[in-house]
Amino acid sequence: MSYIKLNHAAVRLILLSDWDPLGVAGILAAENEYDHFVDEVLNLVRHATVHAVAQHLHDIETRKMGRPGDMVRCLAVAERMHALLTVRLTRPRR
Repeated sequence: MSYIKLNHAAVRLILLSDWDPLGVAGILAAENEYDHFVDEVLNLVRHATVHAVAQHLHDIETRKMGRPGDMVRCLAVAERMHALLTVRLTRPRR
């Protein structure tokens, strides 16, 4: 699997398992619920601060989903993505 696919898969998993503002983790039919956010979030992780990623996740919760939002959770999720992906975002040396 390429590093791009690994990064995409990591963000997808974190959004579903850790962020999950709709509470659908564990429901097989909803495993792709947040897939349409993966590319934009991955791009932010690559180019923005942890706080910018957290704010974006919070905006999705409140503006796009109409949920109350949980900035503490969004910050924790953004920190986890940055920690996991910072090493993976560069191509492996050959």
